[in-house]
Amino acid sequence: MLFMVLFFESVCFPTIVALGIRGLGKHYKRGSGFIVAGVSGGAAVPPLLGYVADLHDSTGFAMIVPTIVRIKIFVLTSSSIHLIRY
Repeated sequence: MLFMVLFFESVCFPTIVALGIRGLGKHYKRGSGFIVAGVSGGAAVPPLLGYVADLHDSTGFAMIVPTIVRIKIFVLTSSSIHLIRY
């Protein structure tokens, strides 16, 4: 049963990317990069969050991990916004 679920779920990612970059015109490379970066962030942050939760024996304290990641993303994007040429 799990094999069937994963088989039919495998077409989701290409469909999401295709629908996500539709209509972006010349900005399609940047849009697909954002989608892929979102997936890789979603794969990297939860294990780190779990490690911190186990280390401090507190899930509440572990919520500092996504907070730090979001602040870092905000700082990096706001400091380099002038480099983006539309």
